[in-house]
Amino acid sequence: MAPDWAITSQVEDSAANVSSSTEAPLGPLLYPTLPDTTVDISTITGVVDPVDPGRHEATGEAVRSTPPSLDLEGGDDQESHFLGSAAFLGLALPERDVALNPSESAILSFRQVSSNPRLPAYFVRQPSLLYGRPPNTGRSAYDTVCADCAGIEGDITSRSLDALRRFTLPALPFINGDRLERACLGLQGSEPVPYGLLAVIIAHATPYLPEIRPLHKKLWSSALLGLEDEYRIPRLRTLQLALLALSARPSENIGQSDIGLARAIGTAHLLGLHMDPSGWRLPAYERSLRKRMWWNLMIHDKWRALLFGRPSNIHSNNCNVPLPTLEDCELGDRSSPADQLSFETFEATCKLTVIIDRILLGFYTVEALTKPLGPLQLIGLLESVQGEMRNLEGGLSPTLRLNMPNQSLLSTLPTGIRSWQLSFSGVKILLSRLLLDVVTGCSPIQLFTVLEAALNVCRELVEMVTHITPGDRAMFWMPYSSHHISNCVSLLLRIAIRGRPEFGDLVAAAVGSTITLTQNLIRAYEDQHWDVAGAGLKRIASLLLMADQDLPETKGLYQSVIRALGIVQSGTSMSADDLLASIGLDDFDPFAWINNDWSWLVTGDEQGGQDAPQDSTRQA
Repeated sequence: MAPDWAITSQVEDSAANVSSSTEAPLGPLLYPTLPDTTVDISTITGVVDPVDPGRHEATGEAVRSTPPSLDLEGGDDQESHFLGSAAFLGLALPERDVALNPSESAILSFRQVSSNPRLPAYFVRQPSLLYGRPPNTGRSAYDTVCADCAGIEGDITSRSLDALRRFTLPALPFINGDRLERACLGLQGSEPVPYGLLAVIIAHATPYLPEIRPLHKKLWSSALLGLEDEYRIPRLRTLQLALLALSARPSENIGQSDIGLARAIGTAHLLGLHMDPSGWRLPAYERSLRKRMWWNLMIHDKWRALLFGRPSNIHSNNCNVPLPTLEDCELGDRSSPADQLSFETFEATCKLTVIIDRILLGFYTVEALTKPLGPLQLIGLLESVQGEMRNLEGGLSPTLRLNMPNQSLLSTLPTGIRSWQLSFSGVKILLSRLLLDVVTGCSPIQLFTVLEAALNVCRELVEMVTHITPGDRAMFWMPYSSHHISNCVSLLLRIAIRGRPEFGDLVAAAVGSTITLTQNLIRAYEDQHWDVAGAGLKRIASLLLMADQDLPETKGLYQSVIRALGIVQSGTSMSADDLLASIGLDDFDPFAWINNDWSWLVTGDEQGGQDAPQDSTRQA
């Protein structure tokens, strides 16, 4: 069943979606509506409703034109936590029809940013409970990172900020660049200087600044201490630090990244990011930023679940944030055509993430594996998903599509576009892989049709990666890009193995594409030290080593890969286990998806007291 994601911002009529802001001692609050017999809570703060600017209540002073930021209230001494309406009823007495008295002694303060009867939004303010907190938040981490970069030419902070705004934020816009710049300059009315964020930004810039690439691990070890400190007082800035870490390249510490993602999602729930803020009484920039940040978390959550086979942390039933649109672009009317194309890749990635969630529900959840659908149902689901993929691609600007006529593969495209194309192609490869699993036991002509279609999908990726320019490689790439490349090689090798001996031409084409892709990755890694190619080659090396008995023509290719990676091979041969350990992938099983036996997930009791059979009908 497809997830019920909101596609557009669904703003209720002004009567139902009037936002109200409350900063008062907890008193006789009425829920879900505020009857006329009580004092409207919004009269306490006198804030103009951004949904309906003509409606406001004043208290004798000038009405503020912009509602206050929820994220910046309370300073370092207080936090604002989202509380569900049902839980909030435990703190209020709706039957007590008495007007609020702002002068009462505050036991618990709160703010109501929406009085939508169906989705009221309450944020309870409470003091920050800090233990052992250093006096300067994030400052020590920033000073350490700057000290590590001593001797690097130019202002490393300014150069890192420039790289962030040029390469990352156009494609993954989870930071407001203009507000960050104002804070760093210390302009009047700006936020405090975010030292912890600056430390992580410098570490994040290592793929873009060759001079600090050798310091990658050292910089991150210092910068992450700033992130740890930020979690003591969770703010939107805390999640921005976490998203910078999750989006970093090369992505090596997979386990800690998964833990960090779960922690970030928990923080997002605490801050109410899972709720649609479109009608909330907040500054326009903060409503848009909340949407963009939530969808950045969604992207990481669903893509990691797809690529690593671990459960997703977010369910569609527990969030209603609409998909971002060009109106949510920070630059607005100031955006250039290149900026708009980069932001379109973000929009497209969000839409593709919705499709990925369907794939996860149908093939990757524990329930889907232990209670599998029949082959015809799975084929129907795959055809439906492939139709959604075609519709998504058809609605894109021509520059974003794969293999469009007259599109030059020799020109450098705006940041994020090549990464998007690789991601889109990577999902198509995973769908081809799933279909190949489902059609086991079919006739030779059916098998040939599936193998040929899978080969054509792989060729799209090979063609794109082979012809991208050095300028493209210097742009933004998702941290999962190397996985799409190794998955392509994995599927090509599987096509070659499954196609023998009946389909010689198909086998030759699959092996040829494997050689072409791998050789081009070696050149990109040796000439430009492209980290995406390096990470992909590490996985490809283990695949080639495992396939050399069935495909001896790939043996020389394996030798080329390990030489490029600088792996010293002792003796005449190296086992797969030794290779994986030498490149830090000793727990990596690149062919795990070939084994269709999921019976270990089913207990003996569920099998009627018998051991689970060795072959499952699940083909995933």
